[in-house]
Amino acid sequence: MNSRNPFQKNARFAIGTVLTVLEGILSGCTYLSLYLLIKMLIEGTVTAGRIRLLTLALAGIFLLRVISYGIGYTQNQIGGAAVSRNIRLYLGDKFKKIPLSRFTEGQVGQYVNTMTSDVASYEQILTHKTGNLIKNITLSLMLILFVCRLYLPAGLCLLVISLLFIPNMWLSFRIVKKYGNAKNRICAESVSSIVEYVSGIQTLRTYNMGGVKNKATTNVMRDFSNVCYEYEARGIPVGFTFAIIDWLAVPFIMLLAADPLFNGTLAPIDYLMTSIMPMLLAKLFANIAIDLFSYKNLLISKRNIQKIVEEPEEQGVYQEISSHSHDIAFDHVCFSYVPNEPVLKDVTFHAEDQKLTAIVGDSGSGKSTILNLIAKYYEPVGGSISIGKTSIGGFAAEKVLEQISMVDQDVFLFDDTIRENIRHARPDASDAEIEAACREANCDGFIRRLEKGYDTPIGENGNLLSGGERQRLSIARAILKNSPVLLLDEATASLDIENELAVKQAISNLLKARKTVIMIAHTLSIVKNADQILVVNDGRIAESGTHEELLAIDGKYAAMWNAEKQLSA
Repeated sequence: MNSRNPFQKNARFAIGTVLTVLEGILSGCTYLSLYLLIKMLIEGTVTAGRIRLLTLALAGIFLLRVISYGIGYTQNQIGGAAVSRNIRLYLGDKFKKIPLSRFTEGQVGQYVNTMTSDVASYEQILTHKTGNLIKNITLSLMLILFVCRLYLPAGLCLLVISLLFIPNMWLSFRIVKKYGNAKNRICAESVSSIVEYVSGIQTLRTYNMGGVKNKATTNVMRDFSNVCYEYEARGIPVGFTFAIIDWLAVPFIMLLAADPLFNGTLAPIDYLMTSIMPMLLAKLFANIAIDLFSYKNLLISKRNIQKIVEEPEEQGVYQEISSHSHDIAFDHVCFSYVPNEPVLKDVTFHAEDQKLTAIVGDSGSGKSTILNLIAKYYEPVGGSISIGKTSIGGFAAEKVLEQISMVDQDVFLFDDTIRENIRHARPDASDAEIEAACREANCDGFIRRLEKGYDTPIGENGNLLSGGERQRLSIARAILKNSPVLLLDEATASLDIENELAVKQAISNLLKARKTVIMIAHTLSIVKNADQILVVNDGRIAESGTHEELLAIDGKYAAMWNAEKQLSA
């Protein structure tokens, strides 16, 4: 794979294209053989020997066409598929380098559309359109030259009609530029909307918003239908008008060549072929127009791929973060998801090495954003973040994440077995290590009760498991990874009492190891024994200290603590 040019063609593609063009030229020789046969019949020079010779020539041409087409088509397909494979591998590698902040819902739809539909469309250019276009254009030039040889005025007439093909395609390309880009954009929106619809189908059904009642999805599908209609409605008349002009050349040339025929300056066979060639040329131009229209449309897909190729990549060196300690420090950090709408405002704190720091606060106050910045999912717009006295700003996100294990409230699992899902945390882990991590995560019991135990498939994103079971598998992965920094983002949120107790026990086991832990919790009783508690309010660290110190301040934390006690009373 060419790391600098993913569109790099290969020898097989080139060979396939050359052989496809050769097959087109040989197909033109078939008409020449037909011309010679009719000429012999009209002139009375036909003999058995000549018929046999012409038959052998036709058989040879046919055999060469079969060979060139068979090999050319196969090489074209293999070569084109190899290019699209390289593009997909390139994009897969590129996605690893694009900043995680780019993976918003709408942008993910565009990425999915490009990786699937656009790459497939570009492959169509390589495997079908390019060779056919070159072949048909070459064959058209051969036919025009042949007619010029038979009767020059008729050939020049065909040449003029051929030149009219240029404004025809110019109009077609303008239509592609306007409606093709719109179609592609709306297609990406449709993908995002459908992904969202399928992901939230349970909620949508709960509120009777499934099917045609889901306005967001039906509207974007209607927009896609409308732009497809506009695309066809504008494009078809342009091609149809040129086709009419093209076919009118047949009677015009028949009339044009009639006088030379009657004057004896044009042989009957030449008149016949001169009259037939415009019909063949009209069919060729129709194919060229369709292929060029499609080619131009498919080039939009190439541009979409190119946009991803040109997207800025994460900056930072790919080297290990070497540090003896793993304390975490924020120094006047500011951050905004949207310009001029700050989420974090001048945040400064220090989480000690191998200690538990808890973060509490109202929803939307910026708690999860702090964890996202530590994991380098996003870059701060101001200030600096360090792990073990080393600023992480100069390191690639992958190297930062090597130091971190994360347990989110939204667990992502692969459509694979339980064992392999856990192994993703450390690919070289043995089965015994995986099972030990699951025991620590309080999930070994329910796993062994499953029919296939650790080899049980869990479905797409673990949909065959309960929320608590999925959460415990996530904790098992964190235990197996055994990173020096542990981030917990409301790991017990949205769980029933039984599962919450099981997950809390798993977290307790996870916290036994000496790690730097930063935990977000929705209930204060979970974190009251933390070494440090940070109270986040409106994007700032409003208070910090131990549980007792914060109660003594009698501020935001004390109010939250008293409110929680009243609810549990």
